[in-house]
Amino acid sequence: MDRMRDRGVAADVVVFNTLIDAYAKASWAGSGGGIGPALQVLDMMRGVNVQPTTVTYTSLINAARHEGTHEAVTVALALFRKMPAISRNHQTYTVMMHALVYCACGVHRTHAACA
Repeated sequence: MDRMRDRGVAADVVVFNTLIDAYAKASWAGSGGGIGPALQVLDMMRGVNVQPTTVTYTSLINAARHEGTHEAVTVALALFRKMPAISRNHQTYTVMMHALVYCACGVHRTHAACA
């Protein structure tokens, strides 16, 4: 982000969504990431007046799902509830349901990629 800013390139919603998605995937792979850093990207996004989209919220919920903790999924549910209903799509609902089921059943603790 600093390099982009130094070169006069403004970050748009695609750049921010890509960063959030990267934090989700890093959490899944067990190499950091998760909902905390993803929420920091959301704050940066809002700080430069870039509006979150359906992809933004779905990626945030996915980061929480991959983190798999009760706290992370609680944050995901709060984000889901804040989303305008019109911007929710089948993928958003699917990711949210996976997050809730994984947390409730403890699947994240036994899944080989998350152990």
